[in-house]
Amino acid sequence: MGFQPLTIESVVNAYEIKKIPKRISWQVFVTPTISYRKLSVNKAIDNSSAQNYPLASLPDVNSAVTHKPDIGLQIGVSGRYPIAKNLKLRGGFQFNINWYDIKAYAFNGGEVATIDLNGGQGNSTISTWTNYRNFNGYKSDWLKNFYFSVSAPIGVELKLFGNSKTNVGIAGTVQPTYILSDKAYLISTDFKNYAEVPRLIRHVNLNTSFETFVNYTSGKTNWQIGPQVRYQVLSSFQNKYPVKENLFDFGVKVGVSINK
Repeated sequence: MGFQPLTIESVVNAYEIKKIPKRISWQVFVTPTISYRKLSVNKAIDNSSAQNYPLASLPDVNSAVTHKPDIGLQIGVSGRYPIAKNLKLRGGFQFNINWYDIKAYAFNGGEVATIDLNGGQGNSTISTWTNYRNFNGYKSDWLKNFYFSVSAPIGVELKLFGNSKTNVGIAGTVQPTYILSDKAYLISTDFKNYAEVPRLIRHVNLNTSFETFVNYTSGKTNWQIGPQVRYQVLSSFQNKYPVKENLFDFGVKVGVSINK
């Protein structure tokens, strides 16, 4: 029986670790969404002595308004870089459109809407002219609140099971976000009116996202499709406004990339 002598080459070949291709793949994606919001009382405001602050007495601020979801959209580009066999880093940029609708009532002639800031403490009141009421107007209408933003998603993508052609995975990101344009109606302290107060909008925010997906490769083209949820961590409004608004979206993300 012959014996194969050990050589440096045979030892290296026996224990060679299969290298992971270190190459960035670029993906273009689009995500049609259902966009909505969650309202809550801003507990950061000390309202213990603010009698003009009825929001504090509500068990749920959402019960003071009538609002409904609308269509949103996300579109962008991301790069994916493998760091382990089934794990990739993600990074890129995307544009986001968030819509939702508020039921309001038009009011002839208009009137002053008042917003008490910081729980009504000190000289912190905003008064502005508006033609919309939360109730008791001559004609009902749906006001469309709108945010257009750009964000930079950073996160990871994990392959759960499958092969090189078809596999299933999950991914999550954090998304520093900047509001480029907005049209938002805010409710007054007494719930009576809706008014636009652009200086109360928070322009720098943070979002998170989570998705599951199916990867399918046909030739050089890779498709990635699956449901996604996106949640805004900070309120849409500045901290001195007595209501917090957190946007969220449910959608189906479709991404495509070309394998070289």
